Amino acid sequence: MAAPVQLPIYSAFAELVAPLVIGTMIACPLFGVTVAQAIWYFRNYPNDPNLLKYWIAAVVVIDGVQTFSVVEATRVVYLRGRLSLDYSNGIILDLYVSCITVTMVQLAYAYRVWIISGKNRLVTSTLAFLTFSQFTSCIGMSILQQINGDVSLLHSVMSNAFGTAEFGSTVACDLLISASMAYYLNKRRSGIRRTENLVDRLIVYVIGI
Repeated sequence: MAAPVQLPIYSAFAELVAPLVIGTMIACPLFGVTVAQAIWYFRNYPNDPNLLKYWIAAVVVIDGVQTFSVVEATRVVYLRGRLSLDYSNGIILDLYVSCITVTMVQLAYAYRVWIISGKNRLVTSTLAFLTFSQFTSCIGMSILQQINGDVSLLHSVMSNAFGTAEFGSTVACDLLISASMAYYLNKRRSGIRRTENLVDRLIVYVIGI
C-alpha cells in the first residue's frame, strides 16, 4: 500500500496551483480586452508609423502566447492526475514570455517619456537601465527555475536574489515613468480650460497605469 502523501506536499502543491488558477481567470478576459484595444487602435490610427504598428501587433501576439501558456500550465496541473511540484512546459514558457512582455511595455513607455521630455537623456537612460536590469533578472530567474525543474527551490537564496532585483527594477521603472510623464505633462499646461482638463485626464491615466 502506498504511503499517504504528507501535508507539506499538499501545501506546496496548493501554493503552485493557486497562482495558476487566479492567473488564468484574470489573463483570459484581459487578453480579450487587449485584442479589442488593438482592433480599436488599428481602425482609428491608420496613419501611425509602421514601426509602432508592428510593435503593438508583436505585444498582442506575445500576450496571446503568454495567455496560452498559463491556460496550458493550468490544464496540465489539473489533468496529470497526481500531486507534483514539477514545472510544466507552460509555466516555463510563461516565465520567459513574461520577461519579454514587461520589457516591451516598459520600452514603449520609455520612448513616450523620451518624446514628451524633449529627449531628456538622463531620464530615458535611467529608464533603459532599469528596464535592462528587470529583463536580465527576469531571464535569470526563468533559467534558474527551468534548471531546478520544480517549485521546491523557488525561495532559495539565488531565486530570492533574482526575484528581488526583478521586482525592485520593475517598481522603480514604473514609478519613474509615472512621475516623469506626470511632471512633463504638467509643464505643458497652456492655461486654456479645455487643454487643462485634457492634461488632468492624461495625468490621472498615467498615474493609474
